[in-house]
Amino acid sequence: MSSCISDLSKEDEAIFQHLQDALNRTGHICSEPDQQLLQALEDMIPVVITSIFDPLLALVEKHPDLSIMRTLLKDTKLAWNTIPLGTIPEDVEGLCIRSTILDSIYFWTLQARSMVDDSDRQLPGLQTCPCICLKLAIIYSRIALARDKNPDGRGHFDLACLLKKQSERHGNEEVIEEVVVMFREAYKLSPTREMLHPLVDSLLARFSASGAISDIDEAIDLMRQSEERKVSEDGQIILCDAYRTRFSVCQNPDDLTATLSIIEKALPDGGQARTPEQYWGRLMSISRTIPAGTMNTEQGTLMLEIYRKLLKLLHSVSEPGLDLELSLPRLLSFEGLPSEAAAHALSLSLPEKAVEMLEMGRNLFWYQTRQLQTTINARRSADVYKLRKMQDKFRHLLKKARRIKGYENLMKEPDYTFSSLAAAAEKGPVVVLVGADVSCHAVIIRSPSSSAEHIKLSGVSLKQIRNMTQKLKKIATRSRECIREGSEFIDDISRAGKQSMPATEDLLRTLWVKVVKPVIDVLGYEKAAGRDRPRIWWYPTGAFTFIPLHAAGDYTANGSCCSDYVVSSYTQTLGTLCNAREGLDSVVLSGPKALLVAEPDAPKLERLPNVIREVKTLASIIPPNAVIHLGDEQVNDWLPEHGTSVQAVVTHLPEASILHLACHGIQHDSQSGHHRYATDALRSGFCLRDGDLTVFQLLRLDLPRAFFAFLSACDSAKGDASQSDQSVHLAAAMTFCGFRSVVGTMWSMGDQDGPEVAAGIYKELFKGETMDPDDVPYALDEAVQKLRARKIMTHLETVNFHIKVCEL
Repeated sequence: MSSCISDLSKEDEAIFQHLQDALNRTGHICSEPDQQLLQALEDMIPVVITSIFDPLLALVEKHPDLSIMRTLLKDTKLAWNTIPLGTIPEDVEGLCIRSTILDSIYFWTLQARSMVDDSDRQLPGLQTCPCICLKLAIIYSRIALARDKNPDGRGHFDLACLLKKQSERHGNEEVIEEVVVMFREAYKLSPTREMLHPLVDSLLARFSASGAISDIDEAIDLMRQSEERKVSEDGQIILCDAYRTRFSVCQNPDDLTATLSIIEKALPDGGQARTPEQYWGRLMSISRTIPAGTMNTEQGTLMLEIYRKLLKLLHSVSEPGLDLELSLPRLLSFEGLPSEAAAHALSLSLPEKAVEMLEMGRNLFWYQTRQLQTTINARRSADVYKLRKMQDKFRHLLKKARRIKGYENLMKEPDYTFSSLAAAAEKGPVVVLVGADVSCHAVIIRSPSSSAEHIKLSGVSLKQIRNMTQKLKKIATRSRECIREGSEFIDDISRAGKQSMPATEDLLRTLWVKVVKPVIDVLGYEKAAGRDRPRIWWYPTGAFTFIPLHAAGDYTANGSCCSDYVVSSYTQTLGTLCNAREGLDSVVLSGPKALLVAEPDAPKLERLPNVIREVKTLASIIPPNAVIHLGDEQVNDWLPEHGTSVQAVVTHLPEASILHLACHGIQHDSQSGHHRYATDALRSGFCLRDGDLTVFQLLRLDLPRAFFAFLSACDSAKGDASQSDQSVHLAAAMTFCGFRSVVGTMWSMGDQDGPEVAAGIYKELFKGETMDPDDVPYALDEAVQKLRARKIMTHLETVNFHIKVCEL
């Protein structure tokens, strides 16, 4: 215990050393301890109170991040006050109460240390090591067990739990061994499930330390005997872990089958499950260590059914009506599930099933928000309890509503079928890209009546795709810094033994050769120009979401690129593309109204002088009666000092069928925020004169005339890399609000690029009496090609600007 005393005063250290000497004389306390040890223990209680507990209680009272602990620590304080300190307890109960309170202080001190920043861990109440509390709790528990004349197993159980905490912190083999002994004795005296499960856990922990397979065998035998009587969810998880651990050692396929069978039976088919995250974690462990190709038919089928059930359960994890503070973080726990499920289905040669599974799990946040468009507010931990109570009430009302005839399926998870999803290929092929840890794939849907075609992208791995994303981000960042500093950007990459070549060009060539060209070859497309090129819709998932597929190509003198064959568009899901086409004619023919927004001087951001020129250029292209004016200002008379307010944009947006935003854009993600909330992405926004027009605010809007949005702003289609399955970015928010076609950017963009590209698109849109949705992708492609041909736009800028989200 000497490691625990460094933060104590000299007087307290002397008391502690006295206890240590007494304990050394007594040993492990298997019998009644001497009076000197008991007195030394009692002398340590005031030390714990003054050195650890009272400072912790005072800190919790004033530290905002620890407010949730106040009531619980006050209850512990009340328990302390009931104990006559200085009086050595004679009864077992008194000893147990002391042990329990000391254990509570140990637990809450560790909790507090984990909830504050590193700098705050030196504050009074957190700087003293709490291990002394655990060690004292163990001593009191040992004495109580030695005095218990009629043990019922509870004393052994309590001591084993304390020793387990000690072993988890220090990993002492002797302590691990004693944990097993104590739990086994507890189960012998009281053979209940409460005693059994910790015993099995301790056997598995001892196996991890010693590697003795007999521990796993005993754990499985104990669980099988118990679970034959009555199955519990906790028991299923423990037995699953035991079989999974034994399979990892012995490679017996029966153990793998047993593991998968337990998970499949434990998961409900829809509805709710108490701990679906635990099953997803175990499934990830299996899929990453056991290739699907090595599984037998039964195992592969079980895995597929588990994936299907987990995807179905996602709809209960993030139910309609659940506040974003609660739903997005839970969905983040399942990041990657849709792609892993699809990859497994593809390994079984089931491409249609793969498409269905992707649709079940992707963009769930947007789907369910659309199902119940309630007012969405950002709330933090102080309101979480209230929110959970409201959600319970919502579930109750929804259950009652489903009892009404005709409303049985109200807000239930959709029943996706490939035949209905294939309607997304009505205007041209959709290419689904799937990346999983084991392999990467493409699935082509040529038309609504065709079957799915599977291409295994054997030349590329998921790791390579992720590395490509990181390299492109670094290049974009370096380019942006050079622009700010006024220095020349050198886009190159040096490789041992090879001549240096532009880094962006190298990455785009790799993407062309290994991902995009194999798809073009299967489709049988040939080089063409202008509108003779067919359209293609890319449906990227996972890491592919952040890759510029449209810009893939070999840009050397005799090379080919994606835009030589097709004009690219993107969609978040097949359902999103189908929904965007519904009622389109009435929107296009109702008479366009364009809202042009420019903000050159957003607070604390670099000035954008060209955005004023940009909107003036567009105002000269768009018919005057189609331009919505912000307040009394005329766009042609716009002065930089006017700026644009958030409220002005929000007020006029419902009138608009076209929205053009020329300003700074900021994408937040769960890795960049100070607290790393999954909902930080919802604070992403367009930077205007008096604040940001955020995703939160956009979700509240009803925009019945929305048709086309041009987001001439940085990062508008970047997204949050930590939750790519949910596509939480500005361009996706525009799609949710009803815009059928959205042009956005993946990274920061040059201030000079926007006017050139935008002018080309709007000239095409307004060249006739009616607007043709097909004009947008062809006009964007033509504008980018012209700029590149004139060497105004580099490969990097082409990559950035050409991103389109849900183009029709």
